[in-house]
Amino acid sequence: MRTNTYTDDIDPRAPGESDKQYAMRVLDRLPAPAAHHLPDEPARYFLLGADAISVPLHLLQARGPDQVPAESVARALKRLAAAGDGALQRRAPLDVASDGQGRYNVLDGSSTLAAARALGWARLPVRVLPSLPDDTATTAQS
Repeated sequence: MRTNTYTDDIDPRAPGESDKQYAMRVLDRLPAPAAHHLPDEPARYFLLGADAISVPLHLLQARGPDQVPAESVARALKRLAAAGDGALQRRAPLDVASDGQGRYNVLDGSSTLAAARALGWARLPVRVLPSLPDDTATTAQS
């Protein structure tokens, strides 16, 4: 049996409490994990189904503002660490849409992308969804 590292000695999950409720009540209040708690091993943190592909981070671009708020990145780091420890379910791959030029616009997972970049990870698992409508694609590329 694997011993948790980041989530040792935290409040247990309440009966019927969802991952999101538990994360908000307990995990989001923890300090950010040290980088050594988050090795570049996507299978520890993500559900890697048949629809997931591994994409280098330099080919992923977040939608909207270039800067993801620091508190969002910290929350993503905490939740990745908790998933790696088994305290939360592993997350789904990032949802992306191809920009038609070999890059991908992140539709869901911008904070996770920013966290992976901060950790120096090389790749992330993604699910490629149908292309964005033109007005959304333009926003994502700005």
